[in-house]
Amino acid sequence: MISNLELLNFCKLNDFYVNVKKIDGVNGCTVEYPARSSIHPLTSTYNKAYTLDGEGIHFRGDEDDKANFLKCPSYCRRVLVFNDIYLQCQTIDIKPAIISWNVKEDEEYVEKKCLDDILDQPDMSADVVLEEHFAELYYMYYKNPFNNYTRLAYDFGVEEGYKILTSKNND
Repeated sequence: MISNLELLNFCKLNDFYVNVKKIDGVNGCTVEYPARSSIHPLTSTYNKAYTLDGEGIHFRGDEDDKANFLKCPSYCRRVLVFNDIYLQCQTIDIKPAIISWNVKEDEEYVEKKCLDDILDQPDMSADVVLEEHFAELYYMYYKNPFNNYTRLAYDFGVEEGYKILTSKNND
């Protein structure tokens, strides 16, 4: 059986992978999705950028006329960016295993393990704990999106993030 790393390396050799790069100097990243010309759904290359700030997430994709903004608590921003990347991968039928996470070090991009290495965690320790709870809830939701986790979100103190997550995934 082929490992995720072997799959990613094969896809990189064939220029068919999702490339996530940290934006220098800000808490943000760009995402490059590959074109698909022979496997349905057919797609052209697609790029999207995200930056996180004190109020929420700024984002803009190739098809957007202007930048967009999602006001949200700091504890849910990284998870919501990951969710958006994941949903786009699902749309074009690309497995998350072929996402390459990259940070510039000494003028060269170096591959990292995950989005946590790309986007900075929240500044306040209380938000770091809430982010952990929200991530836990996210993975439960991801495994079974038909369950209602509202009560658990309330118990964790992440109900606002959960409302945003469920509304984004039901658009």
